[in-house]
Amino acid sequence: MVDIQTVSIAIASTGVFAAAIYYIFQIRHQDRMRHLDLFMRLYSTWGSRDMLNAHRRFMVIKVENYDNFVKKHGPVTKPSQLYTDVDQIGWFFNLMGFLVREKIVHARAKKEAEQASEKFKVMKRKESEAS
Repeated sequence: MVDIQTVSIAIASTGVFAAAIYYIFQIRHQDRMRHLDLFMRLYSTWGSRDMLNAHRRFMVIKVENYDNFVKKHGPVTKPSQLYTDVDQIGWFFNLMGFLVREKIVHARAKKEAEQASEKFKVMKRKESEAS
């Protein structure tokens, strides 16, 4: 015959096991939510008006070599909108590289961003050919 102490231990063990499983699912969900939150913040940063304007100004620059670039736009030490744009875009991709290297952002997201970037380059080429 089963006594009350054995039943109590079985119920307590089942409760602890169920709580552990629930906690594991919560941790996995929280991890996904953190990745989603980070992605959305990066996406909104890249999609901000300042970043879009900086990217557009950056994409139309024609660079043959560094010397011609400096002759046309001035030295790096001279404050200008162009160098601010280059810094802004550079720091964004520097952050993305760090996040991928540290495996905080999955490389798959980086690959998808690169594919989107290629699509934009094609659009830009077609746009410039049309004008």
